[in-house]
Amino acid sequence: MTTKLLRSALALIPALLLSACGEPPTWHKEGIDESTGQNDLAACRRQAQAMQGPAGVAMGSSPMGPRFGPVDASPADRVMQEAQSVNGCMRGKGYVLKTAGKK
Repeated sequence: MTTKLLRSALALIPALLLSACGEPPTWHKEGIDESTGQNDLAACRRQAQAMQGPAGVAMGSSPMGPRFGPVDASPADRVMQEAQSVNGCMRGKGYVLKTAGKK
């Protein structure tokens, strides 16, 4: 579990570094207008949120119960997992994440 979390955190470092240098990166796809891109991004966000389910709901059954640790992802884990789902969805639709200077 710790290795998975570490990999997830490391996967976000490039995006965080890019966002610290100016404007945040945006999704681009050849031949797509801004409206279509925004609609695709909104659809990917809805899909990612649906995959996460509502906060506070157990992530599967645990024979140990809540006395031995949380059965739900932490808020930080949920945000990271949702961002990864959105990224995968957008890349699956053919989009590329680019910084403002590399359009």
